[in-house]
Amino acid sequence: ARLDMGHAEVVVEAGADGAEVEAKRAQMMDKLNAIESARQLEVEARRSLATEAADPRENVRWFLKTFDDDRLGVETALAEERDKHAAANGDSNVETQETQKATLETLRVTTLQMEKRIAEASYFLPPYDARFCTSSVEKLKLDLGEAAAQMAPRKKFSFKSKKKQEKEKAGDTGDTTVGSTAGDMTVGDSGKVSGDANPEKETSSIPADLLAKVAALASAADANGYTDAVGKVFIFRNQEGSNQAGLPDLVLERLTDCVVFILGSVRAMRCHDLENCRVYGGPVSGSTHAQRLKNCHVEVCSRQVRIHDAFDTTFHIRTTSRPIIEHSTGVSFAPYGFEWHGQDDELKKAQLFDETNAWREVDDFGWIKKQHSPNWCVVPEVDRAVPPEAPEPETKSD
Repeated sequence: ARLDMGHAEVVVEAGADGAEVEAKRAQMMDKLNAIESARQLEVEARRSLATEAADPRENVRWFLKTFDDDRLGVETALAEERDKHAAANGDSNVETQETQKATLETLRVTTLQMEKRIAEASYFLPPYDARFCTSSVEKLKLDLGEAAAQMAPRKKFSFKSKKKQEKEKAGDTGDTTVGSTAGDMTVGDSGKVSGDANPEKETSSIPADLLAKVAALASAADANGYTDAVGKVFIFRNQEGSNQAGLPDLVLERLTDCVVFILGSVRAMRCHDLENCRVYGGPVSGSTHAQRLKNCHVEVCSRQVRIHDAFDTTFHIRTTSRPIIEHSTGVSFAPYGFEWHGQDDELKKAQLFDETNAWREVDDFGWIKKQHSPNWCVVPEVDRAVPPEAPEPETKSD
């Protein structure tokens, strides 16, 4: 007789009594439970590994909650400052004005930091959430500019003669005007204009909205990169040196049929929406994030490499950790082979000079089976493309 136990069968000899049948049934159930327990442990281990390797900032819920908390904090603080200004009917002393300026500057810095975090999270945020966060930050910047112009207007630029200053000092009443910047201009006895850091001098007036725009542009200038191009050759050179603490970020977005040479160190690199592109160089002292790449060839040295939604793309990489792929197919890996002048010194400073062979230890977060993931492979040595020669040191970027 045969007893069907799901996917397993227990063969029971004819004439066996009920106790023997029950014993065989219990034995088979124990085996099935052991197999299921082992499978569950393996799944949990893979989930734990994925959680440890994942950047907590890539959690959309966590990002939106943090962003909303910061936005509400800025809006609440700004409303309180406006209420204080309205209660004083615009009649505030120098000390109060300086306090308001300091508060508005703190809120402005917080807003710029929020804007920077949106840029860094653009590769994993849903498009709607990214647009909402961006528009919220723009509104905060406009509100802060209007509040600064209303509550802490700058005095108009004017010259003070030395004789007038001496008279004011002789009859000092204790009222002084504190300039917001050093180097205000005064006229001396000779009639020449000279710089002076005396806080009693008046300063020139600059519209608050213009200051906000300048600050935003300065923040955006921290990120270098190339976007929205077809059939171009780009050569990136780090002109700021290789000081690891001050390295720039590099962004490559929406490029088609382009070639990019990275001849210098960068802190992080983001490659989004590339098609039929070739990227060579490095090192990247932090992470390289590649998303939505199609039919591309990437050669880079990076401390960490994370790949999302890539198709038919080859990565020749050197990394200190296991590369991670997700939602990708037709992805292949090989060792880094590109060379350029001065590369060895940059690799040593970034601690990426030694080959770790981690390029072939790929983790596919969308594949939890024991068998090798069908989404990636190692490029056979005979099929590995020979990298091009690097541009000469004096070559200029297009």
